[in-house]
Amino acid sequence: MEMKIRINDEQLIQQMDKVIKDEGFSSRNQFITYVISMYLTSQNTFFLRAFPPVMREICKESIDEQSKKTEYILQKNEIQMQNMMKVLNDIRAVFYAELTESDDKN
Repeated sequence: MEMKIRINDEQLIQQMDKVIKDEGFSSRNQFITYVISMYLTSQNTFFLRAFPPVMREICKESIDEQSKKTEYILQKNEIQMQNMMKVLNDIRAVFYAELTESDDKN
């Protein structure tokens, strides 16, 4: 018996293709057959086998997003620190000039 499955969600197809590659399936058909057979024969083991790749991808996306945000924050902090150093150097220059003038008067 032949069965055809149509999936129109491009993002879902890309995610499925990544799982297929990561888990070593040779084709989409093999993967879908595996998923359906695991579901039909499982006694809650379906979730133990099917969800780790999905969760791994979700976590990876979250970590990648947090990494980008962290890099952005670090760049902004570096700019702020450089600005603070400039202001500190200006303050030092003013105080140093006043101290030098004070020493010259004594």
